[in-house]
Amino acid sequence: MLVPLSWLRDFAPFDLDPVELGEVFDNLGMVVDFAIHAPVPEKGDDPRNFHAHLLLTLRQATPLGLRRVKTREWNSESMLLKWREAWAKRRYEAHFVSKLTDCDGENGETDTCLDFARDCDYITQKEHADLVSQCEEVGKMLGSMINDPSSFLLTL
Repeated sequence: MLVPLSWLRDFAPFDLDPVELGEVFDNLGMVVDFAIHAPVPEKGDDPRNFHAHLLLTLRQATPLGLRRVKTREWNSESMLLKWREAWAKRRYEAHFVSKLTDCDGENGETDTCLDFARDCDYITQKEHADLVSQCEEVGKMLGSMINDPSSFLLTL
């Protein structure tokens, strides 16, 4: 995932703390690797092109290692945009929880769409069961964040 610098400026006053960033994704069971890039005008780079690359797993990390099944919901554009918005609102618990609730709603919509896909024979019963299981995992993670957002909030 390529993240524009403007997103990162919302995280903190651009003193991006790698430990803090890692903890946020770690609390979701994700593994994150990131690099912040500054432009090199001498090489022809646009001097405004500060950006960061975040590499996230699609397999949830557990105490026993990475899950075998990918959590594809993490890769959806709508989930990314909701997380980004929630992240930017971490200073205000009510806003943050509101955005997480939106994420949970998106997850519920995905679950309903999976039922339709199964009923219309677009996916098999086994595929449905696997994908619904992933939705349940995402729902559990979102639920735990909604119930205890304190570890994700910025303290000023």
